[in-house]
Amino acid sequence: MNDLRVTFPKPCSEDWEAMALSGCNRHCSKCDRVIHDLSEMTTDEIEELARSEDAPCVRAVIMTDGSVATANVADAGKRRIMAAVGASLSLAVAACQTTSEPRVTPLYTVSGSTDWGTGDRTVTLTRSDGETKRKKVSPRRDFSFNNLRAGTYELRVESWCADPIVQQIEIGSTDIEVGEIVMEPECIIVGVMVPASRRTRG
Repeated sequence: MNDLRVTFPKPCSEDWEAMALSGCNRHCSKCDRVIHDLSEMTTDEIEELARSEDAPCVRAVIMTDGSVATANVADAGKRRIMAAVGASLSLAVAACQTTSEPRVTPLYTVSGSTDWGTGDRTVTLTRSDGETKRKKVSPRRDFSFNNLRAGTYELRVESWCADPIVQQIEIGSTDIEVGEIVMEPECIIVGVMVPASRRTRG
């Protein structure tokens, strides 16, 4: 399975953090275009974007091996997106730097998984200033929050029937792996049970 190679011929110096949110992406008011965050997309989604849109604007995180960070970058054997080595990559890197310090604030990842149990879980990550990211994951599934700035966060895992698990996280200089978050082993429900196709009468 061959990797998909891409180039970044037109890097710009617009501030990603200052752009308005547009789902997982941002909107650039200067060029009036959606800037796609490749780190929030899977390899297949990036390939589809490349086929469906002529020269889409993107935000790409290039790893030390030349690969582009994607939502499924950790999947073993998965086709990767590779930045073509050459002038375009050098320009892209240069656009993110000044002669003294990086222009881009370092970004980090918080990841983990939920244990086996009943029903889906809602995983919420809230920064001390109130910015919130939320994901719904099935039991025994991994979750990952990307593009996080340094700071204090609250990680909250909720299930429809168990008490929430709350954990304080301090992000400073590295990605954080919280491991498996274990919910209550039992889910006790008291009430009437009827087939889903029927309704109870008052």
